[in-house]
Amino acid sequence: MKRTSKYDDIHKEAVKHRSITPESYRGGEFKITEVDTSESEKSEQELFYIDEYKYKDSVTSHVMHFGINTYIEGLAEEISKHNKAQKEISESKFTSNTNNHKAISQNTSLTKHEKLIVEKALNYLKENNLKTVLVDVFERDKSGIVSSLETHTAVLYNNGTNDKMFVIDPSNPQFSSHIANFHPSIQVDYSDKMKIYQPPEKANEKGLIGSKRDQWRDCVDIAVKIAFGLNKSPVLNDFKAIISSEAVQTISNSYKINDSIPDEIQDKSFIKIPFRIQQKSNLKITEDLYKFSKTVKQNLIEIVEKTKLENGYFETLFDSDKNLCTKVLENLYCISEGTFSQLHKELEEKQLEVLGKGFTPDIYDEA
Repeated sequence: MKRTSKYDDIHKEAVKHRSITPESYRGGEFKITEVDTSESEKSEQELFYIDEYKYKDSVTSHVMHFGINTYIEGLAEEISKHNKAQKEISESKFTSNTNNHKAISQNTSLTKHEKLIVEKALNYLKENNLKTVLVDVFERDKSGIVSSLETHTAVLYNNGTNDKMFVIDPSNPQFSSHIANFHPSIQVDYSDKMKIYQPPEKANEKGLIGSKRDQWRDCVDIAVKIAFGLNKSPVLNDFKAIISSEAVQTISNSYKINDSIPDEIQDKSFIKIPFRIQQKSNLKITEDLYKFSKTVKQNLIEIVEKTKLENGYFETLFDSDKNLCTKVLENLYCISEGTFSQLHKELEEKQLEVLGKGFTPDIYDEA
């Protein structure tokens, strides 16, 4: 089918509003040139597009994104038909208050677009012997019904044997676990422990998603960074190995996954500030930050242990008239001055040990 330029223009404009920096985006096409398409499938070529993401000249920091063309005419009507069929399935198997996500997901059918994209992505992975590819799915409600024409992006990870493909969702496995229904070789983990990155609730509606320093990253951005990291990692054969890998730990904003996150910036299970530096396209920066943050966190723990005060300490700061005791404060100042000078020296030594003499904070201003 002839490529339709209006979709290209719309898509390129939409990409500008994503959180990933332009330096890692290489553009895409609505017509696949890398994957063979049979005559019967040519009429479906405009149902999807392929974007390419690559960081500079890195071989491993490269991934293809198979996305749903949500701009195509007649999509809303088609999704409506799909939802009607899905609703019949759900109502025949579950009550309205069923909260068993795994069971609902296992009975959630893929749309025509999703089936096509997953098929193309799987073939592309196998034929090119790659580790990762990104795929789109439609956003759904808790019952498995497509709730809008907005899409969500997940990572398909190939462990090298071609007989196991892992779905790694950048934010919540509930959003994309139904991909496993496409083929028995596709594995999913339904548990909350796989929640890798989460912005604040309704962040998109509040304008908190974007490429600015004070904005959170979107699902495509995080999926790209997960893929970059996994491409560089040794082969991982199960979800436990994946979630505990450096590729995932270094970019996660969940303290249950990323053990370098200081307690002071946690909000429930996730960091309460964007802290975008954790998910840079330059993996060297994210890895160095992770190592140094772990070092600092451990030193802070040791500092707390060293400076634990005895019971009744605060009482000694005041005299009988509840005035601050000058002598005690003078002693405290002398102790703290020496202690913090020593601690500063220790942290400087740790910085050199972890980051090397050539380290400069300027690298954190890169894209």
